Amino acid sequence: MKDILREQLPTSPHLYIKDEHKINEGDILIDAGVCEGNFALRYVDICSKVYLFEMDTKWMKPLYFSFRDCWDKVELIHKAVSDTTKGMNVALDDAVNCAKDSKIFVKMDIEGAEPAALRGAKNLLTNNKVRASVCSYHNSDDAWKIKSLFQKYNFKTWTSNGYMVFIWDKNIWNTADFRKGIVYAENY
Repeated sequence: MKDILREQLPTSPHLYIKDEHKINEGDILIDAGVCEGNFALRYVDICSKVYLFEMDTKWMKPLYFSFRDCWDKVELIHKAVSDTTKGMNVALDDAVNCAKDSKIFVKMDIEGAEPAALRGAKNLLTNNKVRASVCSYHNSDDAWKIKSLFQKYNFKTWTSNGYMVFIWDKNIWNTADFRKGIVYAENY
């Protein structure tokens, strides 16, 4: 638990919310890779709608109990976020139902599938006011890919302070690189 909380300290390269890059009252929150739900649980009361995406079955029951008092505004989707909707995969454009020009905050930590997931969110990204915090450390070129995708849609992008080493990358011993933890993006 200490490590989960430590990753959101102001000096962490894995910090989702900072300065003016935050969730505001009435925003729609998309938490892709919700895991135990700590991030979304902090903001559920101020959001108008919360979409929780989690592929790992072990988190379904804990998430159900954590959000049991707010199912009127929370939707739990037990699928992997991707660029297509098929089987256990779902594209954000197919899963998120919102009016055009909605204010949306996207937090994404989906184990290296972030670039594909963003490709499956073209309509969401181009038709709404979006702020996003997307993990960029799972693969050595993720930060570049993620920034490029956002910039293609005229988003302002920047990265978190500091660097991380992702020791679970199968190629880490070949690249031995330090990586930016988060790509921040916004189009308003």
